[in-house]
Amino acid sequence: MLALTVDLFYIAADATKAHVHYHVRDACGNERISQPLSVPVKLTLPGNPPEPPDGNDPSLNPGLTPPYNVPGIITDASTVCELSIGITQYANQSVGDVISVYWADTVVQHGPLVADDLNSDILVTVPGSVIAAHPGTDLAVRYSIRDKVQNYSRYSPSVLTTVEARGSLPEPAVEGTLNGDLSSTTSQMGRSRCESIVTWTLVPPTISFCTGPDTPFTVPPRISVPRPSSKAATASSTSRCPRTSPRC
Repeated sequence: MLALTVDLFYIAADATKAHVHYHVRDACGNERISQPLSVPVKLTLPGNPPEPPDGNDPSLNPGLTPPYNVPGIITDASTVCELSIGITQYANQSVGDVISVYWADTVVQHGPLVADDLNSDILVTVPGSVIAAHPGTDLAVRYSIRDKVQNYSRYSPSVLTTVEARGSLPEPAVEGTLNGDLSSTTSQMGRSRCESIVTWTLVPPTISFCTGPDTPFTVPPRISVPRPSSKAATASSTSRCPRTSPRC
């Protein structure tokens, strides 16, 4: 394969398409002409990245605005259905641009842009599944753009967010356990009986524990939780469990 470079001098600044073909002349002077190829042309770059690149971070385009609508903290990723991340109108915004939003290590793409998208901010939807799959602290959210001829904007500045996974509250503590197993005694009914004190660091909306085989018992948040035996104790619960499964 023979590659030839065409100087930009021969391409009009406002050109949108070029027709390319080539000629081959053999030793006898016979000439043949190739079929023409129509090539899209675009000489502007999305976001107008600086040349030379930024000396501190060549992958960064400081001319792009950081994304917005990014929460500083998401306390329970399971409650987020989706987020609409805002991309401010950027230089050389064009039909055919594809915007890639990077949520931590996951890419969510939007586009190609159409004429109605131009001269305005763009909202890119990040699904809740992407957010829930990447819990962590100081996660970087940024974006980049490629146009229809693959000109590249480089990365925007990042915005940091913290995502807490579902169930990130401290686990409850059960008094009187050994390696997580409850001690049990035999009740008058001949069934295993587990009695324990359940404590928690932060009071959740509801607290659930078992009162019998496969029977959940849910109480609203309060200091005293009545035992099924009608006795009450501070932050306590009484559970009945089969001998073969001592955990409540």
